[in-house]
Amino acid sequence: MYLCMAHDDSAGRLYLHGDNLRIDWPGAGREPIFNEINQECFAHAKALGASSIENATWHLSPWKTLVTAHPLGGCPMGEDGSHGVVDHFGRVFRDDTQAVHDGLYVADGSIIRSALEVNPFLTISALTERIVENIVALLTH
Repeated sequence: MYLCMAHDDSAGRLYLHGDNLRIDWPGAGREPIFNEINQECFAHAKALGASSIENATWHLSPWKTLVTAHPLGGCPMGEDGSHGVVDHFGRVFRDDTQAVHDGLYVADGSIIRSALEVNPFLTISALTERIVENIVALLTH
């Protein structure tokens, strides 16, 4: 089994419809990068004397659905509100300046602007720890 990571077109969006999370990402599985990934996996398997099959769910569904454990983006970090949603401490900007909402933070993968091409788990964890340490420092001073 291969776990592959790459840059996609970042054209998807997650949103709430009532109490349900919806994902709208037309054609995600048809992006050229996924064919390139499959070809690379086939080549690796062949070099190892193994066989490889494409994502099995793609044969069950015409939509070529994908799975992600770490959806990124949506509330990206920026210098100010005109360039992002949060600052480097996860504080949410009030407007297009550097003014922030007191006590309102975002500390998850949504603050990472785009795909990293590596598993983002440690990056998300490090950013979250940094944000929490800053919150604790503010509360104890």
